Amino acid sequence: LKIKIAKKNNIRVRYLTEEEAERLIHNSGKLRLLVIMALSTGMRKMEMLNLTWQNIDFTAKLIHIEESKNGERRSIPISDSLLKELQKQENKEPTEKIFKIKYLDSFLTVLKKSNIKNFHFHDLRHTFASWLAMKGVSLYTIKELLGHKSILMTQRYAHLSPDSRFAAVNLIKL
Repeated sequence: LKIKIAKKNNIRVRYLTEEEAERLIHNSGKLRLLVIMALSTGMRKMEMLNLTWQNIDFTAKLIHIEESKNGERRSIPISDSLLKELQKQENKEPTEKIFKIKYLDSFLTVLKKSNIKNFHFHDLRHTFASWLAMKGVSLYTIKELLGHKSILMTQRYAHLSPDSRFAAVNLIKL
C-alpha cells in the first residue's frame, strides 16, 4: 500500500501596492536604504547584508554580488533613485558592511508603524518582480535581475495585479 502525501503549496502571493511602499519608505528610518535597495533591485536579504562598499561601483552604476544563493557572481544595475540614496551615505570604508544585521530587528516595527499586515522582508523581492511584470518587463529580464537559474522560479515571484490584467485585456479593441 503506497500513500501519496500531498505537496504543500508554499507559494505566497504578497507584494506591496505603491501606496504601501510609500508608507514603508516614509516610516523606515535607519532601514531606509535597505528598503529602497530591496525594492529597487530585488536582491535577497543575505546578498544585501553581505555587501561592503567595495561591492558598489558608482561609476558603472552596478552592485557586484561575489557569491549569490546559487553560488554565482552577478552584477545588478543601480537605479537613479537608489544611486542618490547610496551617495548620501558617509564614511564609506571599502571593506565596511553597508548594513548592520541588528537593523533588521526593527523591520517589524516599521511594518506596524506603516500599517502593513501579512508582510515579510522577503516579500520586498516579490514586490520588485511583480512591479516589473506589471510594467511589461519580460520574465527573462526579471529572471536575470533576480539571479534565478530557472524561469519557473521567476514565475512564482512575478504576480500580476488584477488592474494590470484588466488593462491587458482592454488592449484588444473590437
